[in-house]
Amino acid sequence: GQKPLPWRHWLKWVVAVDLDQQFVLSQLARRGPWNDCANLPPVVEAASQQTRIGLVLADAEFDSERNHTGDIPTAHSL
Repeated sequence: GQKPLPWRHWLKWVVAVDLDQQFVLSQLARRGPWNDCANLPPVVEAASQQTRIGLVLADAEFDSERNHTGDIPTAHSL
């Protein structure tokens, strides 16, 4: 039979940035593999303490009802 592939780890980095100012507002890093879906709300919340959030754009990994119904009423989700 085939040997299983060795377990690999990598950096998982969730970052909230202000694209106009080119400035990192909030971040969270951890070792993967890991499901980052639950990490988006605290990163966005921390970023919202720095500036008004107008748009949150995230990878499909973050696509969940919980992430679409956030506590930031001024932000749009796609």
